[in-house]
Amino acid sequence: MECTGRISTSLEEVKKLDFRKLKRHLRQKRGWSSEHANDVEALYRRFLALKMVYRGRLICPTGEIGAFWHAHILDTRAYKRDCHALFGQYVHHYPYLRMDWRGDHAAYEKALDESRALFVAHFGIDPCPPDYESRGAACRGCA
Repeated sequence: MECTGRISTSLEEVKKLDFRKLKRHLRQKRGWSSEHANDVEALYRRFLALKMVYRGRLICPTGEIGAFWHAHILDTRAYKRDCHALFGQYVHHYPYLRMDWRGDHAAYEKALDESRALFVAHFGIDPCPPDYESRGAACRGCA
């Protein structure tokens, strides 16, 4: 896959982000264990790397990745700084996508499937299989 080098480079950039406070917040607010927070953080970093490489495509934050992303967004200063470091601009979240796509459910499902396929192709991980409770079984909206 030609994007492998870009994925590696993107992951190196994403590694520079500091999510210690964010994980502490999620442990306190959601009752996550340290292990679970670390697991979701690793998935979130991969999500960000995919968004860097596949700009312009909808990359869906599945399961707990969405919870991590939403918490990151709420730390507005850190999120703005991190977006500029990774993408050169602020990455907006459009929370109404699922509602807007209700008339085109097939397109929405396709975007979810493609996002999961990118995770599997690049990282060998399905971010939301039903038997992977720590990674969340429910898929969330696309970004």
